Amino acid sequence: LEGPPPLRDVQVTRSGNLSFGFEWSVTFMSEAPWVDNQALVADPAGLACPRAPDSATARVGAALARGLPGWHGDTTLTVTQGSAKVEVTSGLSEKRLKVGDWIRIGSPGGSSGSGGGGGNGAVHQVVSKNAANTTLYLATPYEGASASGVANCDFGVTAPGKLPRGLSSATVAAFDHARVGKASYTITGLNVNVAYGVRVSARNERGLSFPQYTSPASAAPPQQKPSKPLDVLLVGDTDRSLRVVWNAPDDDGGVTVTKYKVEW
Repeated sequence: LEGPPPLRDVQVTRSGNLSFGFEWSVTFMSEAPWVDNQALVADPAGLACPRAPDSATARVGAALARGLPGWHGDTTLTVTQGSAKVEVTSGLSEKRLKVGDWIRIGSPGGSSGSGGGGGNGAVHQVVSKNAANTTLYLATPYEGASASGVANCDFGVTAPGKLPRGLSSATVAAFDHARVGKASYTITGLNVNVAYGVRVSARNERGLSFPQYTSPASAAPPQQKPSKPLDVLLVGDTDRSLRVVWNAPDDDGGVTVTKYKVEW
């Protein structure tokens, strides 16, 4: 699994299973998460079990699909627009929900409403819950319309991914670390006072490493002095005056220019 370039940080664990011996779980980070109905496919060819009639199978969980690895269950919720707090209204499987799981509020592409429907199909991570498993707190507020009795809210760990908004990247040539202490790259075209997060991975012919995040985790380009005025011209005005004309600077430093100083 470490061979395909899009896969990073492959982890394999083995756990006991009461019904058939052992269960192997493979988790990994992908360069681009599950988007556009793309998911890993496992080829069961070559898998064998010496204890007939038992058999070995390979199943891949993705997009919180029911019955597949990574899906923990489903429940019914009451949700309020703009709130990160949701109430569990029915269902017993919420007892299997763990902090850190992801939950889909309604069916994918669901529409707003109440009485068994509702939800916008968005996926949120659960960051805490009460001891009675009746109240969940999400990492981000629910943005759909308020609704009660939103059924078929699947939860688990195989959250459908989405690419970060405005994600950009650049490829930097390798350097001789014996002669150059550190590599560097300047990111341009950013907006002042907007925080950006950055991570760096190493690549070879086998693919990309797990990304290392920067310290601090994010930073914002600071406000600067404006650049100099453009096209500054001095022209005659009267027999006792001169007129200075100019254009605004290309860069205001992130802060609106309010005055100019003319000196002579």
